[in-house]
Amino acid sequence: MGPVGYQPVRHLDTVYIPAPGWGDSGAGHVGEAHGNYAVDNWMSLYQGDRQLNWGDAEFLRVPDLPAERLPYRLDVDNERGEWAHPYSTHTLTEWHFTSAATGAEASESLPLIQLDYVVDTDTAGPADRGAKLKVNASHLPARRPQSTSSASRSPTTTGRRGTGPTWRTTVTDGGRG
Repeated sequence: MGPVGYQPVRHLDTVYIPAPGWGDSGAGHVGEAHGNYAVDNWMSLYQGDRQLNWGDAEFLRVPDLPAERLPYRLDVDNERGEWAHPYSTHTLTEWHFTSAATGAEASESLPLIQLDYVVDTDTAGPADRGAKLKVNASHLPARRPQSTSSASRSPTTTGRRGTGPTWRTTVTDGGRG
């Protein structure tokens, strides 16, 4: 999600959500499309089944939210253009969280979890097809679980092998999976 100051927050009745589709590596890094029209970035915030707002950019502002703590869902769907590139062409991320209005003098980071990926690469940058992928889940800075009831579930990822049409869901276990 990026460094402090470039993170999803709520201030009063409005959420401000920067959520680019790709990051370069590790915690606190962020990737951007820089206005590339060959990249589709789409975000939507829901309360229950009701879509509150959507946008086709890497930033979403949603005003006029109820003051009470309610559950929300944020969907971020990104598709890279058709240019030749060996990496992911599509990412889809969904977060479920709760949020309430803040005081006039405060903003609160949204309680989102960031996934940090580690994979060994060669000196030219690409990873070997059989390279192991390690995934670590972390809370964004200034946001920690308040109790065991807010602990995260095991993250899941869906990936495509080669150019085939088969997708497989993998549950990670301590970075293995």
